[in-house]
Amino acid sequence: MRADQFEALGLRALYVPMARIVRETVLPASAATEVPLSQKELAEVAEGSHYFAKANVARAACYLPHLIAFAWIRSLPGLCVAVGLIFFHALIVLIDLYKQALCRDLSPRARPAPLEEAVPKLRSPKGFFTVLPFETEAFYRWIGLEYFRRFVKWVMSTISYGFSGKQFEYIAKPNRTATIAFEQSTRVSEAVHWLSAVSVLPLVVLSWIHAPLGIALWSTFIIWGDLMLALLQRYHRTRAWPLLKRLLKRAE
Repeated sequence: MRADQFEALGLRALYVPMARIVRETVLPASAATEVPLSQKELAEVAEGSHYFAKANVARAACYLPHLIAFAWIRSLPGLCVAVGLIFFHALIVLIDLYKQALCRDLSPRARPAPLEEAVPKLRSPKGFFTVLPFETEAFYRWIGLEYFRRFVKWVMSTISYGFSGKQFEYIAKPNRTATIAFEQSTRVSEAVHWLSAVSVLPLVVLSWIHAPLGIALWSTFIIWGDLMLALLQRYHRTRAWPLLKRLLKRAE
């Protein structure tokens, strides 16, 4: 589908506030004559949207056992929660498909690539995202986050590239710009996974009350995964922050 066809369905009204919530750059509408991004930047947005569309399809599929189980036992609360979560992830998939279409349609009108890549502003993590004194690389390795990081990297490589053997890299080109951007992205990802864990909590409770044991255990595994993914972002930040702190001191 073309981007204007997605917009005719009202997808832009969902995309814009969603992008602002997660602090993404809002892409202009398909009819825009001026595009503030380069073709390279649009390609990066399209690649990220391609991955997240697949990830949200997989996440929606995780709730199909709940849908079947709650329909079978005629539990209306559980059925409503399962349908709501599947519907939400379906909307996210449509938004990511819209973003991919936008990137294709806007690419011919993209601005020329800058001679020098702009360096994102380096901001010290504050509040909830502050690296706490006990948060060290050794601590996170001790609780198993390094093994979980490798597993997630394998999953992301498989989703992105299939079984071609090509590896997904958290920082494709390790330099100052990419490291700053990656650290800032961990804050968004962490918040998303904490919110995702909160959103699935009612499903976990209802599963343990009404559903068969297998569904209850599966629900617990899903929320455990969200919590681990949230902690993984803190582990990433813990590993990246010593370097970024030195850069921050040089800038002062």
